[in-house]
Amino acid sequence: MTWSDEISGVALDAAFWWIGVEGSPIEQVGSLSLEVSSKLRTLAILALLGKGSTDGFVHSCTRAARVRRMYLSRLTAAGIEHTHHRVSGRYEPLLDAIAAGDLPLVSDIEALSPGDFRPPHEYEDDYCYAQILFRLCRETVPEDEFPPLLARFEAFAADANPRLAVCQALVERSERGFDEAFDVFLTDVEVRIQKKIANGQLEDVYVLAQRHVSIEGLALLRLATMRGIRTEAEYLFCPSLARRPASYPCPTP
Repeated sequence: MTWSDEISGVALDAAFWWIGVEGSPIEQVGSLSLEVSSKLRTLAILALLGKGSTDGFVHSCTRAARVRRMYLSRLTAAGIEHTHHRVSGRYEPLLDAIAAGDLPLVSDIEALSPGDFRPPHEYEDDYCYAQILFRLCRETVPEDEFPPLLARFEAFAADANPRLAVCQALVERSERGFDEAFDVFLTDVEVRIQKKIANGQLEDVYVLAQRHVSIEGLALLRLATMRGIRTEAEYLFCPSLARRPASYPCPTP
């Protein structure tokens, strides 16, 4: 089967489970919401690989982030402040919104997310990463809030976490620093893929598609552009087609 042949099945799968996020008891929705976001992330990549569609890519990324907003909104409406998945460190849907260029959606997710670190439900480096990403997307960027977050990130990051150096370069608006850090980031993406292959990772359409395109990498490139950092047109895992704006806004839902 070709990539385009996979699109309808993944779309139906995502739509079916979206209904679950909307209608299931909120206590059952946390992990499900992340799974639906992942399915929509795959659909975004398939739109690129199978159809060369920027609109399909951007809209599916937007919907992947909307699932997170829906879940957090339901928690707020139910008055549930503390639960396992209400943390900043579940940042993948945030990256979807950034990659889609939907900064109001990023703002919504930030407003619905807790501002404090919540162990044992998240790692501290994940928390710091998300908080830095949120701030980089604000209309008025609070530059003075980055140094303590970066120091905290560095203190708790796993050895050689490539995200830390990318964040430092973004904060400093350093073109050279970003080039070097982003190259290391992409190398790390490739290394992690190869390790999973060597370990016999099961290969379905979701796994295979997400080996070809890095939504996170695309989000970081968008942030670099927002910070005035010049970037190349093409990068491994980050096709230029995915960096173009959609020709029309993402429909509801």
